[in-house]
Order: sequence, then C-alpha cells, then structure tokens
Amino acid sequence: MTDVALRVLIVDDDPAYGRLAGLLLEEARPGVVQTRTATTLAAALAAGPWEPGCVLLDLSLPDGGGLDAVARLRDGGVDAPVLVLSGRTDPGIADEAVARGAAGFLPKGRELDGGLAAAVAAIAPCPVS
Repeated sequence: MTDVALRVLIVDDDPAYGRLAGLLLEEARPGVVQTRTATTLAAALAAGPWEPGCVLLDLSLPDGGGLDAVARLRDGGVDAPVLVLSGRTDPGIADEAVARGAAGFLPKGRELDGGLAAAVAAIAPCPVS
C-alpha cells in the first residue's frame, strides 16, 4: 500500500496498543489509511522521510511523556495534527492538551466504539471517501 490518503503515526509506549489502534484505523478505512508505530518520542522523531498526516500521541512515554511532548514533536519538525491519547481522566486535561497545541484529546477506551477513527477523521480528513 503506497498510495494512501492518510498516514497516521501512533506513538505509544505499549506496542500492543499501538498495533490495536493501527488495525482499527486501517480497518475503518481499508486502503486509505496507513499506520506506523513508535514506542518512544525519539523513535517518532526519527521516523525519517515518512511524513504523517496525523499523530496519535500517548501522554505516558518513557522519554518525554506529558503534554510537553506535543511541543517536542513540533520542535522536531512534525507539522501534522496531534491527537493526544491518555488514560488520564483528570479534569481539564483535554483543554490543556489543546492549549498546548494538540488538535484534540481522546480518552483511552474509546477505540472500540469508533471513537478513534472518528477523532482522526475530524482532525485529519481523508480526501478519498
């Protein structure tokens, strides 16, 4: 699959979660969405010439978690919209994520009900239907 409409980089310290999120997105839009995963922020920034159209970013990374990771992605040259994912449910986390430059926030656990695919479609629409 080389001519995809949307490339999504999934940055999560749990490889199984990254694979699951990738499968859910690719199955929601077969042949349209392509995913790659990274388990650290450093690996995400070293993704090379593969330019994502959207980044899914977990807040609990071993080398730079938290909301500062959004700025670190930007400083590293990633211009794609960033959707922050987290199991954290503290009040205000979503607003703070957006205030720090994220395009949106999705609590973990919303993947299986279509929430992940819908959130990605909202911040990085595919030109192909």
